[in-house]
Amino acid sequence: MEWNEIKSRLLTGSAEDVLRLKSPEGEPLVVVFTPGDKRSLNIRSKKGWPRIAMDGLESDPPWVAQLGPRFETQ
Repeated sequence: MEWNEIKSRLLTGSAEDVLRLKSPEGEPLVVVFTPGDKRSLNIRSKKGWPRIAMDGLESDPPWVAQLGPRFETQ
């Protein structure tokens, strides 16, 4: 899966869906959502690179209600 598809799923996917995501290299992900007026989403592989930031989100991703603002995939 490419990074663009991962970003898209993180914006719209359910908790179950996003917990299955891996980097294009097959590495687990660390995902951090920052709520508030300037919502943002930061994604990185557990190895630490690459890091991807998405700022100015219009709404909270659906998974935040179940997983909270930070989670790691397996």
